[in-house]
Amino acid sequence: MDKQALVSCQKDLNHDEALLIEDPYDLFYFLKKPLSLGSLLIEKDKASLFVDGRYFSAFHQIKPVVTYPSENGGFLTYIKSSTIKTLIFDSEKTSYLRSEVLRATLNLEPRAQLLKHLRLIKSPEEEKLISQSSSLLVTIYKEFLTLPKLGLTEKQIASQFKILSLEKGAEDFSFEPIIAVGENSAYPHHRPTNRVLKEGDVMLVDVGVTLNSYQSDMTRMVFFGNVPKKLLNYHDQVLEAHQAALHLCKPGTLIGELDRAARSVFKKHGTEHLFCHSLGHGLGIETHESPRIKFDGPDKDLPLKKGMVITIEPGLYEEGLGGIRHEDLIVITENGYTNFYPSYF
Repeated sequence: MDKQALVSCQKDLNHDEALLIEDPYDLFYFLKKPLSLGSLLIEKDKASLFVDGRYFSAFHQIKPVVTYPSENGGFLTYIKSSTIKTLIFDSEKTSYLRSEVLRATLNLEPRAQLLKHLRLIKSPEEEKLISQSSSLLVTIYKEFLTLPKLGLTEKQIASQFKILSLEKGAEDFSFEPIIAVGENSAYPHHRPTNRVLKEGDVMLVDVGVTLNSYQSDMTRMVFFGNVPKKLLNYHDQVLEAHQAALHLCKPGTLIGELDRAARSVFKKHGTEHLFCHSLGHGLGIETHESPRIKFDGPDKDLPLKKGMVITIEPGLYEEGLGGIRHEDLIVITENGYTNFYPSYF
């Protein structure tokens, strides 16, 4: 149980208020154990967990939480016998049907991204776990590069990565590996096909693995033979934009400024119109977390703070030709940042 996170939530509550946590990722954030279905009720001076029989024996010893069976209306029975008048819940996670059931008993206060302010800043332990996941990813990727690939399909190359990852100890994948060859690399979220890799192709590799429930995420380009010079030029621009954004990565920089810095590089080269997504995103127990690194996004005026873990991934994509993306994962430190991935590849 993350007692610090619990205390942080409790300090802002009144005695007749409670927080309802039901999203599996948010439950893991507090309990530090996977739970696919459950309700964590946080009050001013206590916390209660409601789970069914599948989970009761695994969670009833987590302190200081008191665990109750959820069968036979256990949650609603508890609510009705408590002094809770207002229930604060995540409007993006709790279903409409669930809220209607609760509305009959309580005043409801919906809040979007209820735990955003907590999960934005990673604890030292979380940084360590993300670092371990990233180190495993680098080890896998280095060996992945040594495997023969010419003549294989995107699907076969993706399978290479997946098999190797599981052999090396990955629990799962942060997302389905993106292997995009030649003209297919122009699609940022391409799904591997039967397109065969041949001489003269670029290959975009966007991969991540899960270790101890924490994610990693990295994109690299691999060139086979004499690739189109235009794509090599795009590669230079992407690396320039990448460095421009990294240069600003330190506490106090507004998140929107990172994206603006990368786009200003592309604008100088006349290629800004080929950059079709945000510069990056937060990462932790989920691959895509807050903040969103975009000049006009909801987090554009949020300052970077020590402990934030974000991706920096500028890209250029030209339909019919191909695309280039370079993605690193960094943590904001006291005076700058630390990159989880080696700079030499």
